Amino acid sequence: MMKPMMACGHRANASVTDHASGYSGPGCAICAGRLEAVTVAGEPDLAGRIAQCSCGRTQLSAAGGLAFFEYRGPGSEAAELHCVCGFHAICHADRPENADFEHPERSVRDHAFTARGDRQDLYYCGCRGWD
Repeated sequence: MMKPMMACGHRANASVTDHASGYSGPGCAICAGRLEAVTVAGEPDLAGRIAQCSCGRTQLSAAGGLAFFEYRGPGSEAAELHCVCGFHAICHADRPENADFEHPERSVRDHAFTARGDRQDLYYCGCRGWD
């Protein structure tokens, strides 16, 4: 059984139990502490998509069971909220919701936010070990 996709873009990689809220279910340990880490999202269309490990090894994204899989295609956080400059949308003052945000990197404020769009998916193949 394939684990669900979380709203953060990662496939569930942890089980979460929060006694305060009563939540118990799948989650993302990578994005722990964010609401998106415990919000199950719809399954994206992975047909024809390739996921790459940092070592260069690739697998079909639809293969399932890829460790620390991150979908970075259309509609994902990585495609919609990461700028072409490499910074997150929150760093850009041209976004009305971030008008009071101060960032020490001046170059971020010198251009308007431009979403990166569709990018290659990521996963971890185990090339650096598991411990």
